[in-house]
Amino acid sequence: MNNYTKHIGIVTNYFDNKYSITVDNKTIHMPFEIMHKLSVFPPSVMDGDHLKIGAQITLAKKDERIFYPDRDTYGTTRQETRSYTDGSYLLKDAKPFKQDISFQEMVSKFNTLMTTLPETTRMEALNTLMSMELTEELKQEKLASMVDFPLDLEDTATLEKKGSLFDLAKKSKDDKPQIRETVESIAAMCNCSNQQTCQLVVGINSKTNKTCKLQDEIATYYPQIATLDQFQNTVLVPFIKSYTYDNPLLMSSLKYNWYSYNGDLLLVIEINYQGDPVICKGGRLPYRCDSAKMVAEGADLVNMIKKLSKIAA
Repeated sequence: MNNYTKHIGIVTNYFDNKYSITVDNKTIHMPFEIMHKLSVFPPSVMDGDHLKIGAQITLAKKDERIFYPDRDTYGTTRQETRSYTDGSYLLKDAKPFKQDISFQEMVSKFNTLMTTLPETTRMEALNTLMSMELTEELKQEKLASMVDFPLDLEDTATLEKKGSLFDLAKKSKDDKPQIRETVESIAAMCNCSNQQTCQLVVGINSKTNKTCKLQDEIATYYPQIATLDQFQNTVLVPFIKSYTYDNPLLMSSLKYNWYSYNGDLLLVIEINYQGDPVICKGGRLPYRCDSAKMVAEGADLVNMIKKLSKIAA
């Protein structure tokens, strides 16, 4: 009988369809198809269709040279793609999201996207650009309404993008949405070394900068919710409060902004926290390492609390 042992690996690079992973003080190389063929990785370690650089993953060690994704952690079969309910009715209370870019920048974006647009949309946009009766401001407004421009947002130490608000349970029999991953991203920004003002943008693909129909996710998992205020006050805020041990300073430091962009929903959570380290249920302490989120546990947790407590003082 083979004896498998579990080890934590850190993804350090992705090149030529292979991951470089540091594990047991050495670097191994894993082909994309091996990593993803049978494993269902949670959104917390994913960047689009690939594992995030800096993500921690659990590996099973077969012998001195062979590792595989741990099947107890990530399963052995992919979950079926879920069909989502139309949640456009939730957009009625969202504010329009406007990109802070110049007209020339938008025209440059349009030129890049032009070959991918339907002919009718392309002709309508060209007629708008050629119109002598419209100001640049009106042209920009019309272009934004007809073309799904990618958002100008990049992951940094103070900004994180997430496609989904929900971190789905790993086991297929558990179909309930979980918001733990979102809360841990908030806590990680609170636990950054200099506690800067941060933003968590939910509903945007971290790789393509395209929106992800967050409104459909909410409508699917919470069909009884009629408005964004109802979802925020009865689901989102209570979960954050509970998962962070009822931290009043944290709750007062969060501002929730709901936006619509090209017919899709965006949630921008502004985080302005100055206080002691934020710990999540289960004794987990998330923190930011440049643009990546890490989680400290055990001895690392104790050392990180000491470090952050000194900074807060």
